Amino acid sequence: MSDLRTIGLGLLFTLLTFFQLAIWRLLETETFLFIQILVITFVNYLFTLWIRPKNSMRIQVNLFGAVLVAFVLVTFTTVNVDRSRSFTTLKWVHELQLSGPVSVDEIENAKRLTARDVTAIEQRIEEQVQFGTLNGKGDGFVLSAFGEIILSIANGLSVVCNLKGYQRM
Repeated sequence: MSDLRTIGLGLLFTLLTFFQLAIWRLLETETFLFIQILVITFVNYLFTLWIRPKNSMRIQVNLFGAVLVAFVLVTFTTVNVDRSRSFTTLKWVHELQLSGPVSVDEIENAKRLTARDVTAIEQRIEEQVQFGTLNGKGDGFVLSAFGEIILSIANGLSVVCNLKGYQRM
């Protein structure tokens, strides 16, 4: 039961951390995203130590675990959305699929990619097909229903947390 409590607290801390990060990113985006998350998480942990009942090691361990869950989830999602070629690839396919399935050549021409970039995008497309976010259709690819959901979450996260890297792509 203690583990479930820690995970539940972790999810609450995750929402709190996302909220705090959104406010910070609204006010300032020059500080590296990872540093912002690290500072927020550290401050949250110090706050939990300050408000926790004294002489309760079990609660301290649960709070540390909860804050750690929040750190991992917020870091994983925001940094991946902001910096990942996989999310960029999904975004590009979504933008270009309005006229039908999108080929790698169409992405290369539309985004003026180098040969190295094309190789990386081809790898990401293969991974996304295996993951189920892209479907092969004819000579190109389209987002699956699952891919649309993932991209909607990424778009929302990029707006809420003001993720400049993702927005520039």
